[in-house]
Amino acid sequence: MIAQEKCHACDCNRGDGGQHPAPYSVTDKPAYCTPNDWIRRHLGTFSCVDFPAGARVIDVGCGWGMDLEKLRERGCVARGFDIDTDGIAYCKRLGFDVDIAIAEKLPVPDASADGIVCNGVLVFTQEHDAVSEMLRVLRPGGTARLCTQGAGYPLHLLESGPGLKRRFFALRMMVNGLLRNTIGITLPGWMGNIRWHSPSLLRAMLERRGFVVEEMTLAPRHRGLPTFFSAVLRKP
Repeated sequence: MIAQEKCHACDCNRGDGGQHPAPYSVTDKPAYCTPNDWIRRHLGTFSCVDFPAGARVIDVGCGWGMDLEKLRERGCVARGFDIDTDGIAYCKRLGFDVDIAIAEKLPVPDASADGIVCNGVLVFTQEHDAVSEMLRVLRPGGTARLCTQGAGYPLHLLESGPGLKRRFFALRMMVNGLLRNTIGITLPGWMGNIRWHSPSLLRAMLERRGFVVEEMTLAPRHRGLPTFFSAVLRKP
């Protein structure tokens, strides 16, 4: 009898020497990769994947392939990059063109992409460098579709949890966002690797870096603070 082990992609039990017992699908990914009802309600109808068929699109921070799946359904030619090795391995099993890379240094030629997707990832990056890299790989006239977290998101997590681990994550996010948006610093090391964004400050930074902000939409607020906001950006 072959001992069963946990499948790293979908956490099922498998006992067939490492072969997944059924075809992979995006529904197999871990639960934390799927937006919950609160997130879906606040994100509303904004789409990070609104590109025409045939468009060459880069998914910056593709995770476990949620937006790659949508891009494929739309007929786009999509590539994804992330630092999550489990997520990348999972996406490869789904047949996606993905690789490990950081947002600040994408292995993509200059001006080679028609579109960029950056969904919930910018808060984990050195955003000035990440935004400059998006500009570099976009062709002139290309579009980036961005969704990011505002201060209402970590406040909601602090209040709702569940668990101390999630609340500590939210506390780090809240403190670093306050520090970054007021005096321009964050906590050192891993303590400072997450923050929230101010819509007005992020818009100013995007424009300074060279993007034209064609649209910016705020999601419903939590206790008066933005939870998420989205932006449609164009490279001149």
